[in-house]
Amino acid sequence: MNQSEISISKLLNEFFTDYKFILKLTFLSLLLSTVLYVILPKKYVAEMSITQSSSSSLSSGLGNVSNIASSFGINLNNLEGDIFYLPNLIESNTLKQSLLSKDRVLKNDLTNLIDYYNQTFFGLIKNIRCTKKCEDKRLYYAIERFSNDLKILEDQNSGMITVQFISYNDSLSKEILSDIIDYLNEYLNSDVNLQATSMLKLINSEIESTKDELNSAEDEIATFVDENRTYFESPSLIVQYSRLERDVTILTEKYMNLIVQQTMSLIEEKKQLPQLNIISSPLSDPSTHSPKILNIFFIVFLLVFSISLAKAGYKVSTKS
Repeated sequence: MNQSEISISKLLNEFFTDYKFILKLTFLSLLLSTVLYVILPKKYVAEMSITQSSSSSLSSGLGNVSNIASSFGINLNNLEGDIFYLPNLIESNTLKQSLLSKDRVLKNDLTNLIDYYNQTFFGLIKNIRCTKKCEDKRLYYAIERFSNDLKILEDQNSGMITVQFISYNDSLSKEILSDIIDYLNEYLNSDVNLQATSMLKLINSEIESTKDELNSAEDEIATFVDENRTYFESPSLIVQYSRLERDVTILTEKYMNLIVQQTMSLIEEKKQLPQLNIISSPLSDPSTHSPKILNIFFIVFLLVFSISLAKAGYKVSTKS
C-alpha cells in the first residue's frame, strides 16, 4: 500500500513538474478545438408545432344522418373514433417516399433526396455493388437516413406535436417541414374527406332511389284515376285508391326528410372535418445540433491530459 502511495505521489510530482509540456499541450488542445469547431459542418434543426382537431366528432356531428342510414339497415357506427393518428402518418413510409422522390434543387446537381442521401460516403459504401436495378435498396437506405433526421415529440397533455428535421442545409430543413404540412393538408382534403363524405353519398343515393319510387307511385295513382273515374262509387276501388295514396304520402315524407338531412349533412361536414392547426411555422436553429466548442475542447483536453499522464508515468518508471 505504501509503495503504491509513493508511486502515485511520484507520478503526480513528475506530472506537475513538467508544466511547460502541460502548457504546450493545453494550448495545442485549444488550437485543435478551435480548428475542429470551424471545420466541422453545422447541422440545422428546423422545428414546427402542430395540432389536429378531434375527428371523433365527425360521427357524432352527423348523428341525424346515422339515424337515417340505420333506418335503411346500414350501420355507420364504425366511423366513430379518430380517422388517423398524426404522428403515425408523419412517420409512415408513404409520406417519406413522397418527400424523398420529390424534385428539388440540391447541391452537386442532385434532384431528389434519394440521390442526396445515397451520394454520401456511407451511402456509396453501402451501395457499392448497386446497379440501376437496385432502386429499392437505394430508396430503403434513403428512408432509413431520413428517419434518423426526423424527430417527432408529442405533448400528451396538450396534444401539441413538435416535428423537427435535422440537416446540414438550413433551407432544406425548413423545406422538408413545409412539405410535410402540404402532405398532411392534401391527405385531409382527399383521403379523409372521402371518408367523411361517404354518409352524404349514401343519402344522395337514397334520395335518387326514393325519388324514382315516388314518381312511380304518382304515375300509378294517376293511371288508376284515369282508368277508374268513378272509383268513389265502388268500395273496393276506394280501398285500392287509398292504398295508392298512402304510398305516395309515405314516399313524399321520406323524400322531404332526406332532403332536410342532406342539407344538415352538408353543413355538419364542413364543421366537423378534422383540421390541421399550425401553431408555429418551420424555423431553423443551428445551435441545437451544431458542434459545441466547449465539448470539443473538453474531449481534446482529456486526450491531452491522458498523454501527459502517460508521459509522466513513463518517466517515473524509467527513473525507478
